[in-house]
Amino acid sequence: MGGWLLHGLFGTTTDTDLKPIKSQVRRISEEIAQVARGMEVENQRLASYMTLNNHRLDNLVNITVNQQQAISELANEFNDVLGTTKDMLTVYAYVAR
Repeated sequence: MGGWLLHGLFGTTTDTDLKPIKSQVRRISEEIAQVARGMEVENQRLASYMTLNNHRLDNLVNITVNQQQAISELANEFNDVLGTTKDMLTVYAYVAR
């Protein structure tokens, strides 16, 4: 009753006028909620993917550091066995023949 009275006096909308708009607003609201849920799922997937990649990169760094240490130790042992650089150049020249 108040809606019709205010409509008659001030030209405001009635509940009947708003029904089509309400359904559109409800539909848009549901679609936005669905998009938000989808974004949450994708956000979780991306976070999992990034965590996995971080672990992989950490493993790669660890392997690289271990290889660098192993090569350094091997080079030190090689230098200890062969002696000075001059001695190594002599051995290289002999092996290259």
